[in-house]
Amino acid sequence: MLASRASHSVPPSGANKPQWRCWAKAVWPQLPLDVLSQSVLELLVQQPFFLQARRVALYCPRADELNLCLLWHMPEAQQKTWLLPRVGQPTRGETPESLFFHPYHPQDPLLKNQYGILEPEPPGSEQKEEESNWDLLLVPARVVDAQGYRLGFGKGFYDRLLARSPQPRAFVTASLIPEALLVEVLPRDPWDLPVDWILTESQCRLTSPVGRANVKQNS
Repeated sequence: MLASRASHSVPPSGANKPQWRCWAKAVWPQLPLDVLSQSVLELLVQQPFFLQARRVALYCPRADELNLCLLWHMPEAQQKTWLLPRVGQPTRGETPESLFFHPYHPQDPLLKNQYGILEPEPPGSEQKEEESNWDLLLVPARVVDAQGYRLGFGKGFYDRLLARSPQPRAFVTASLIPEALLVEVLPRDPWDLPVDWILTESQCRLTSPVGRANVKQNS
């Protein structure tokens, strides 16, 4: 069952992406994010696709997102290599529309990028991690539908990242979202790709056979 949406009515049928983002922006501040973050992550670390993953690509959350940084301190999440993204820098010969992932240790320094999101300090290019080495990618989302289609902040970074990854992907994708932001159907464009798994505080939902296949393959 999909959750109620606090005091904000779900956008009507036919609503466009900006309308859904506006709705999600109003819902997030009403949620007890500290409690939800702990609950969602406790469910995540029990999943086979997480337990089997050795190299996990994730992101530094904003204040109005689930706090993935709690993972650093959870016993089930130890012994993993964490990878954090940074936005491409033209001064390094990179396209500013792309994300590049680097190994991260919880003590490593982080800098705020132009979007106000923490990212690794620019390291040498030899430290970039190719997608072919990943086991799991946690994809940020403002709202997700039951089929695994998501809306982010509208910059398209993760859409481009998933589109450039060879198919079938070698890694599992998952979005962590409060139940209140899990809806039946979102508008989508031809280039939109769903995540394999959705996790809320009360359920773990498989949306793609790729997610199950990768777990079996890596078991």
